[in-house]
Amino acid sequence: MAADQRKAQSRGWLPQLSAGTWALLAILVLLAGYVGLLEYSRPHVSGDTLTYDRFVDLAERDGILNARILDVDGYVVGEYIHERTGERREYNTPHFKAEVLRSELLSVLVPNNIPTTVDQQGSKRFVGPISLLIPALILVIVFVYFIISYRKGSGIFGVRSGARLLTKEDASITFDEVAGQDNAVKELREVSQFLAEPERFRAVGAQVPKGVLLFGPPGCGKTLLARALAGEAGASFYSISGSDFVEMYTGVGAARMRDLF
Repeated sequence: MAADQRKAQSRGWLPQLSAGTWALLAILVLLAGYVGLLEYSRPHVSGDTLTYDRFVDLAERDGILNARILDVDGYVVGEYIHERTGERREYNTPHFKAEVLRSELLSVLVPNNIPTTVDQQGSKRFVGPISLLIPALILVIVFVYFIISYRKGSGIFGVRSGARLLTKEDASITFDEVAGQDNAVKELREVSQFLAEPERFRAVGAQVPKGVLLFGPPGCGKTLLARALAGEAGASFYSISGSDFVEMYTGVGAARMRDLF
C-alpha cells in the first residue's frame, strides 16, 4: 500500500488533461520543433556576400586569406582583403553542392595556396530525414486521436446522451409520496438500502444488484419510482427517454448509452 501511495505521489505532478489536449500539446511541440529545425537548417553566414566570379578573381590575386567550405549549406566562408580599403573582412560565397562544381572550387583554392578546410556539417545531414519524420508523426497523432475519439464518442465525433441530471436536492421524492405500488415499493426499499450502505452488505457476502428493470404501460409510475429510489438512497438521478437512443445512424445509440453510464 505504501508503494502504491509513493507511485501515486510520483504521478501527482502530471496534469489531468484530456486526450484532445494532450494531442494538441504534442502537435504544438512538434510544430515548434519543426520550425526550429527549419531555422537551424538555414545557412548562418556573416560578412560580405561575394559572387563566385569575384571570389575566383580575388583568389587569383591573393585577396582570399582563408576558406572554409560548408558542405551541407553550400557556402564558402572566410576572410578576404577588401580591394579599396585594404582591410581584412569576412565574406561568404554561395556555391553549388554538385561534385563537379565542388572540384572546380578546390581547383581554384588549392593552386593559389589558400588555407582551406571542409566542414561536413554532420548534424545538418539529419535535418532532411527529421523534417520528413515530424509531419508524419503529426499525421499519426491526428489519426490516433480520431480513432480514440470515435471509439469513446468524444472529440469531433462527440455524441452526448442528453440525459438530464437531477441532484438529491432537486429529486427529493421519497417512497412516502408513491401510492398504488406497494409491492414495487417494498422491493425497491431493499435496493435503496443497498445503494445507501453497500459496504455493510458486502461485509456479509451479499452482492449489490447491478440494476433494476421496471416495466409497465405508460403512466403507471416507473419514473416516479426511480426518482423516489434515488431520493431514498441520497443518489443523483439521470432522466432520459428510451426513444432518445434510437437513431438512423449506426452506433449513435450505443455511443449515447456509453456516455450516459
